[in-house]
This record gives sequence, C-alpha cells and structure tokens, in this order.
Amino acid sequence: MRGKKSKGNKIIYILLILLILAVAVAMYFYLLKPEMENRDSLREKYVYQQDLLDDKVDAVDAAKKKAQRVDPLKEMELKIPTTSDLQGVMDDLDEAEYDSSTAITEIRFNNYEKTAQDAITNALPSNSALTEAELVEPTAAGVPTSAISKLEKPSDLKLLTLELSVSAYEAEDINNFIKKITALQRIYVVDYVKYTNPIVADGVITAKIQVTTFNVKQVENVKKEKAENDNAAKKSTKE
Repeated sequence: MRGKKSKGNKIIYILLILLILAVAVAMYFYLLKPEMENRDSLREKYVYQQDLLDDKVDAVDAAKKKAQRVDPLKEMELKIPTTSDLQGVMDDLDEAEYDSSTAITEIRFNNYEKTAQDAITNALPSNSALTEAELVEPTAAGVPTSAISKLEKPSDLKLLTLELSVSAYEAEDINNFIKKITALQRIYVVDYVKYTNPIVADGVITAKIQVTTFNVKQVENVKKEKAENDNAAKKSTKE
C-alpha cells in the first residue's frame, strides 16, 4: 500500500514539475520572448538612430571646418583691402563708437597722397555721432603722421592715418573704443592716445587717438598706373 502511495506521489511530483516547466515555457514564448524581441528591436533602432545622429554631427563638423577654411588671399584682403575703402573705415569707426558708448567729435586724416576730404564726408553714416564730427582739412602743421610712414615698406602698401577726438563719460569707454577698433577684421594700428582734458566740469573725458590703417594696390592697378605714367611722360617729352 505504502509502495503504491509512494509511487503515486512520485508521479504527481513529476507531473507537477512537467506542468511547471510547461507553464515556464509558455510564459517564455508568450510573454518573455516577445518582450525580449521588442527590446532587441528597440536596441537596433537606437543603434541606428545613434549612427544616423553621429553621421549628421560629422557632416555638420565637416561643413563648419570647410566654412572656416577661408581662402588666405580673401582673408588677407579683409585685413588689408586692395582699395582705401573709406566707406569701410567709416563703418568701422561707427561700429567702435556705438559699441563703446563714445562719440567721435573730430577727425583729421592723412592719406599721404591727396586730400580725401570729400570722400570721407560722403562716406559718413547718417545714423551716427560721426555726422557731428568736425572733419578738419589737414594743414601743413596739423597733418597726422604715423611713424610707420617713415619705415621701409613695400611700394604698393598705402597708409591712411586718422587722428580722432573721442569723448566719453568714463575712461573705460575710451579704452573699450581702442579695444574694439584693434579687434576689427581690418588692421588698425594705434599710434598714440593722448587725453586732452581728463576730467572737466560736465564730466566728459576726451582723448586724441591716432590710428593707421593700410591698403595695397592690386597688380592690375599698379600696371595700369605705370602705363598711364609712361604715356604721360611720353606726351610731355613730345611737347
């Protein structure tokens, strides 16, 4: 009797174990496996999206690097233009004046060739304190001259020197004007800074700031000018 009962219990245990295994297998195939497949699918999508994002980031970086690779000649032309570009000079002064909360009240200039008075007057922006500046025709005694003009330099390199009267309520504003003008794309060299009246009754500080900028003649212009000079010399000889 006991043997039969023990044998029956074993069969029950085996059937119970088989049932548990069957349930476990069923749960795996109907519950866990779909979830695992879904997880794998999401992982693949994530990897794909990550690769796609990395490709786009690489493309953007490549585009930025390409944009930053400026033609050296064009970059140099921004620093030293091939014309005097007086409009550009006035725009630069206007920008420095606006950003530093200063006012340019007088400009003296010297292009070391001929008077640029009319050109500078026409180039003045209409929305700036520069329109209030007194453009002074330089006299023999008052021409601003940079020490750079006395140095040996290429014959095609031309100078334009400007002496500016710059006013502000704080000395820091004038310092900011100087920092701004020297940080522009075009090269400006500060020859000197002189404070004419450090502090007056109305609290305005004024400084004389002399700056020099440059331009270089293009080869075509040099050849054309040389040809014109040669023709003029020949005509003069014939006469």
